[in-house]
Amino acid sequence: MPAFEYQALKPGGRETRGNLQADSERHARQMLRDMGLMPLEVQPARGDGPQAKGLRVNAEEIALITRQLAAMLAAGLPLVEALGAVAQEAQNRSHRLLLDIQAQVREGQSLADALARHPASFDALYVSSVAAGEQSGQLGPIFLQLADQIERQQRFQQQTRLALLYPALLAVVAFAVVAGLMVYVVPRIVTVFDRAGQGLPLVTQWLVTLSAFARHQGGWLLLAMALAGGAFALSLRLPGWRLRVDGLALRLPVLGHWLQQVQATRFARAMGLLLSAAVPVTEALRIASGGISNLAWKARLQQAARKVEEGQALSRALAEENLLPPVMLRLIASGERSGELDTLFAHAAVLSEERMQRASQAFLALLAPALVLLVGGMVLFIVLAILLPIFNMNQLVGL
Repeated sequence: MPAFEYQALKPGGRETRGNLQADSERHARQMLRDMGLMPLEVQPARGDGPQAKGLRVNAEEIALITRQLAAMLAAGLPLVEALGAVAQEAQNRSHRLLLDIQAQVREGQSLADALARHPASFDALYVSSVAAGEQSGQLGPIFLQLADQIERQQRFQQQTRLALLYPALLAVVAFAVVAGLMVYVVPRIVTVFDRAGQGLPLVTQWLVTLSAFARHQGGWLLLAMALAGGAFALSLRLPGWRLRVDGLALRLPVLGHWLQQVQATRFARAMGLLLSAAVPVTEALRIASGGISNLAWKARLQQAARKVEEGQALSRALAEENLLPPVMLRLIASGERSGELDTLFAHAAVLSEERMQRASQAFLALLAPALVLLVGGMVLFIVLAILLPIFNMNQLVGL
């Protein structure tokens, strides 16, 4: 049965909007009159039908929708009414997305199946957690945990972007200043030295060579770098090449450790959420691996999952694949013995996230001074290369 959006007046004259299912637009208007409403506008729901599939809504909006649904379910509203109420407050894509989900639920589908129609907005972890919540009757608490997790990820990403803003601006300004010196300032000064017929120091000769290269080949170099970067990005779509690159990234001295910490945090957070929703361990491992972005780490996790399916303890399988830090492994082993694996996974995620944030803050705190020193060294090189011939000229004049 198709869905229709409507705008109508309540008996008191207040305008309301929503959606309902009817055989036709005429039938929808009659249903509104039967409910005591005066229909103003009735039209087929934009969120209904194949065109609504695959709608993409940003994570911030998904977190808000999830928290609103948790609050309404906690207040005792039926799921269909809760979806309709949230849809009334939403706009644009979010409104269409919720209308489509509500229509599917009204037709008898589970909420998880309705969410799975929109993989661009709801990932496998979200859908599986909702499915487990429906089966256990704990949909409201699951929504709260999902909202907390999405908001936590958003806060970390925003903090990282803000922290990277100053170093990025510094790098852009430094590149512009150095490029300007090399392309416009240095050639003019070198012309003066050439007219004087004076031999140039070695440092100045290096600067002249670099300046000539920047003027004549700089554009081609930038184009080659852009093409190489684009080719590298396209090559990452090949699973085999992406697997090798991800494996190499994990072995880098500083960045590799940070990347492993990111994957460990994401894995522990997903496992804590899934296990709290009564998802079996083997199924939780499969779902959690879907949220891992590094293919090399993901392959090792899948190998650990196969060992668990064969009867091996989870903590031992993870330790053999060298996936998690010792502290997290000890917590997981304790959770297996005590039967509180979900709680200790959540605690391990909190500890790992705190360590990751401290490491990120320390790295970003050192990045800006390092860039300042690098730029200062480049400018010092240029200044020395320019001043040395001038000093030599002064000495010759003094003689």
